[in-house]
Amino acid sequence: MSIPFLSVKPRAIKLKVSPRFPAQVIGRAGIDVTKQNGDYFFDLDYNDFPTIGAVPAQATNALIYNPATGQYAQLPISLLGGGIPDAPSDGTIYGRKNAAWVAAGSTVYIRDTPPVGAADNSLWWESDTGALYVRYNDGNTVQWVAVAPGNSTDNSAWTQTMPAVTATSGAFTSASCAFRYKLIGKSCLFSFSVSMPNAGTAAGNIQFDMPVTPIGTNAGGGKEIAAVGYQCNWQTFGTQMIIAKYDNTTIIGSGRTVVATGVFEIA
Repeated sequence: MSIPFLSVKPRAIKLKVSPRFPAQVIGRAGIDVTKQNGDYFFDLDYNDFPTIGAVPAQATNALIYNPATGQYAQLPISLLGGGIPDAPSDGTIYGRKNAAWVAAGSTVYIRDTPPVGAADNSLWWESDTGALYVRYNDGNTVQWVAVAPGNSTDNSAWTQTMPAVTATSGAFTSASCAFRYKLIGKSCLFSFSVSMPNAGTAAGNIQFDMPVTPIGTNAGGGKEIAAVGYQCNWQTFGTQMIIAKYDNTTIIGSGRTVVATGVFEIA
């Protein structure tokens, strides 16, 4: 600047200044200065601003550009997610709803028995069979419903038992039973062979006890394979297997062998 005139009085100093502005205009970080036709323009340059990975703890507002108005405005950090606490660390998937964390997914349990106290819509993978269940609440009852079958490549051996064979009336002089079964999840696959070398005084139905308990009453068919070739039927009653001829008369006879296979649900 220049000072062309200076006058001094006893009690005051007066300066007459003829400024030449701006002698030099320099933009700081993030501010670009341009001159056009004698006018100076100041613009924000976001490329000059550093990038940070988290909202600073003391930050309250963020500067944003509103394209609708062509202006910059301050936005509360809370609207950008700042200050939201972490979700609970309990293995459950959470999401945000009404400004709070709420369960947003199904809890998955991996064990060989049904989990106790599981919430509705939980998933249970039965580790010993590979079957997948969902805990379903229909408003009246709550139960585990199978949504995927178990492991179909299970190569474990079947179990064989030799239960005693009886008849509705009389007694066998000589009879034996081989009952084989395999448990897959809640299903029991089975086969049996009842051999009667000497039927004695036995009459009516063939009967023997099984080592597993079916749910409800089950029935199926089989065949006599050693002598007469009759078709037969079988029916469960509790743990008892009951076998008769196809017309519900007796299929008992010396020298006969009855075989059958089937499957039923267990508890």
